[in-house]
Amino acid sequence: MTNRQDHQRSPCAIIAAARVLAGPGRSRTSALSGQAWAVTTEQMELISADPTVMHGQAMLAGTRVPVSVILDCLAAGMTADEIIAEYPVVTAAGVRAAAAYGAALAREELLPLPHAR
Repeated sequence: MTNRQDHQRSPCAIIAAARVLAGPGRSRTSALSGQAWAVTTEQMELISADPTVMHGQAMLAGTRVPVSVILDCLAAGMTADEIIAEYPVVTAAGVRAAAAYGAALAREELLPLPHAR
């Protein structure tokens, strides 16, 4: 069975309700640059890409969990806690980093990724 088939059967693919990423009182401005919704240096350190692993997809650093899977889970309405329960190697900070990275790509910002260490 391929990773894609595994993903299609996970709760990420079947939960339908969307939830808001930033809750009340959570800052929407990066302390690093002052730009709204900017990806911080700390968040970028949690994302990596290696052409020899998962065809170079952006992944949470130190895992084989693609950023796209985290984004799919969020789009399906899963909370960070639900994602962490489904993928124990993922952290809450990793979920936020994946969301910030996805948002930056949606804004068409070019963000170079370091190779995995």
